[in-house]
Amino acid sequence: MFKSLRFTTLALFVILSSSALAAELPQRALGHDLVLHGGNSLTSRASRDSVFLLGPWGSGAQANGQFETTSGIPAWNNWTSVDHTQPTSNHWHISDYNAENLNSTPNNLAMYCGDETFPACSGADVVGGYGNNWNDILQFNYTVANACEPCDVSISGFFNYNTEQDYDYITFRFVTDVGQVVMANINGEGTATYFNHQLSYASSDYVGENHDQVRFEIAVISDGGYSDEDCGFSSNGACQLDDLRVQVSNGNYDNTSDFQDGMGPDWELATVHGFGDFAEIWVGLSDWDPCLTNNSPQVAFIDDGTQYPGVGPSYCQNWCYGPGGYIVNVTGGASDGAHELTTIIHNSIVSPVLDWPGSQYTSALLTFGVFRHEDLSDDSPGIFYFWSVRSAVDPLDLNQANWLDRNFVYYGPPAYIRAEEEMSDLIVPGATVAQVQLTCWDDNVSWDGDDGYPAPYFDNVRLVASGCTGPVLSAREMDLAQDNFPEAGHLDLSNLAGMNVRFDAACNQGDDVANVPGDS
Repeated sequence: MFKSLRFTTLALFVILSSSALAAELPQRALGHDLVLHGGNSLTSRASRDSVFLLGPWGSGAQANGQFETTSGIPAWNNWTSVDHTQPTSNHWHISDYNAENLNSTPNNLAMYCGDETFPACSGADVVGGYGNNWNDILQFNYTVANACEPCDVSISGFFNYNTEQDYDYITFRFVTDVGQVVMANINGEGTATYFNHQLSYASSDYVGENHDQVRFEIAVISDGGYSDEDCGFSSNGACQLDDLRVQVSNGNYDNTSDFQDGMGPDWELATVHGFGDFAEIWVGLSDWDPCLTNNSPQVAFIDDGTQYPGVGPSYCQNWCYGPGGYIVNVTGGASDGAHELTTIIHNSIVSPVLDWPGSQYTSALLTFGVFRHEDLSDDSPGIFYFWSVRSAVDPLDLNQANWLDRNFVYYGPPAYIRAEEEMSDLIVPGATVAQVQLTCWDDNVSWDGDDGYPAPYFDNVRLVASGCTGPVLSAREMDLAQDNFPEAGHLDLSNLAGMNVRFDAACNQGDDVANVPGDS
């Protein structure tokens, strides 16, 4: 769910009771190799004490984790897919929340992008704020008097803003027939800030069905973590706008909206076009793994030009092992191209709802096969994969439950691997239902190249519930203590006290704790 720009190295994560924390940490990049999971002496892993919730045919699982019938014919087996870039709501609305400083009118109203109902996260926080994964647009459209003539457009006003620095933005942009013209991307905090943006439209720049309109947008765009929704960041809402004055020379339009009596002429809430849902089942996918190949049906997110009219296909540059040379779309997908900060693939496949077998089953282990490919080269698109789970005590609450994970996105050189994720602490106590999802996500902020891949591919998903007491420890092998030699450089059996040995991990633990090559 999820920080797209903060990529650090995981040293060691102890899985205790971090369900709430999991929704608040930034999202980070992590190789999915050699993650070791340890339980405790009372952990029950014997087959008689374990229950398959997801598994292959013949395992007795509630739902199938393969994407085929018993005879090998492609089948979703009640899995579904979702495009997370398609908003289902727009949070702009007229409100008096935090609007008193924008106009001297008693009980002043302003256009607000936020939610007044978010509870305060601490004693110093206020009720209300904004949430994760928002892409909300307030749009101005005006039909000019003469579409054959150019015009000058000016838009000014005042606004309060309070967003996470460097990650969540208030974007001011004009839209023309050839795309958007971004005037400003604002983040951080400001009060009663004045803005004034101008653009000259040529007659060929007009938009709309009849190519006779000028268009201006104010968008609130937040990433997947750190907001009032998860209490990672506290604010008094993303933005409040007031006294918006628009002047258009072609038609002598001059109007100011103070929102006391409604939105005013020519302003509206715009619908954002999502990237698109590209999840499909493919058979006989080629790969770049010299050791393993999976010819059975797998889920991939490849754009072969058949999913959406006018979109794709997306062709390879250097990684052409996919069907027909097609790859994951890295150029905006089905979006209209005007909202480049959000035109990135974010597709998930979601399991059927699973009945939790009972309160005595306190341990959960998710495993799945994935062909991954992301080398983080200079021209890389940054296509990562990750997993998440949600659960609920009351089945009616499941759709509103938060998806939880370790806030890591996974990558690595091309290879088929078997991912294993201990997620016992992510299942809510007393759960009766659960779901898992596997996700393909493109970070086009840190990596914006177009040398894409067909990967990732997903198959053979298993979720096993079993009994467990006490803490569970998980770590990458490279982060654990390694075999080592005495710092003195030689063995001196007559002076055992002088043969102290460094206690090192196999890799650097950030800029401040550097591992010295050769001493471990």
